[in-house]
Amino acid sequence: MAEIKVGKATVEELFTVLVGDPVDGGTVTIYIVKSDNNDLPFKDFYIATFYGTDIEVVWGAGSTIMDALKDAEMKWDREEGEYDNPFREALEKENLEELDVLGLAGEVTVKEVLVEPVRDGRVFVYKIENDNNNEENDDDEDSLFDDFNPRFEDFYIATFSSTRGEAVWGEGSGIESALEDAERNWDRAIEEYGCYGEGEGECTNPFREAIKALEKMEKSKEKEEDNNVLLNY
Repeated sequence: MAEIKVGKATVEELFTVLVGDPVDGGTVTIYIVKSDNNDLPFKDFYIATFYGTDIEVVWGAGSTIMDALKDAEMKWDREEGEYDNPFREALEKENLEELDVLGLAGEVTVKEVLVEPVRDGRVFVYKIENDNNNEENDDDEDSLFDDFNPRFEDFYIATFSSTRGEAVWGEGSGIESALEDAERNWDRAIEEYGCYGEGEGECTNPFREAIKALEKMEKSKEKEEDNNVLLNY
């Protein structure tokens, strides 16, 4: 059995956007995440968060700033459609890179939680744990980043690894939601840009393959548990 990968990554704020009205609004922040471990060779990626009511939540991830913001925008529409979309408001801002920078930076722990072989590569899911939310760090007066630590909640990312490298395609609050987000983003990329590579006319979605494999594994596990219950009678 292969050893589960665990490593560290650095998180650095690129900019923060004020959204909504001054009283009931919040902030959208873009961070870049960089792996510190050769055993976690995924490419640098970006996350988009929203801070509104004393909690910062990651809503989107992508290989570019715009991909992360668009991912977050679509997720907000699906889950919080009755409220104004802060990520759409951020996307409408001009010169995003010239907006406020609060100096937020810190470190996260990256834990591999799923590896699924698929056509032409492998799908990975990692849990990203924010070390800056650790209570021990809160009491450390000598903390490297002091009060400038990112405070977003833990989240998951789904990546696809091939001969082109390993890139992030989706984000979620759990394994399944990260895979489903990546599945949607892959389909959207195919619709927009077409199939990449020669002889790949089927446009196979690796995350759809991984989701089906995960569902099959869960059904097999449920069947095994049912059989064990019957044996105990």
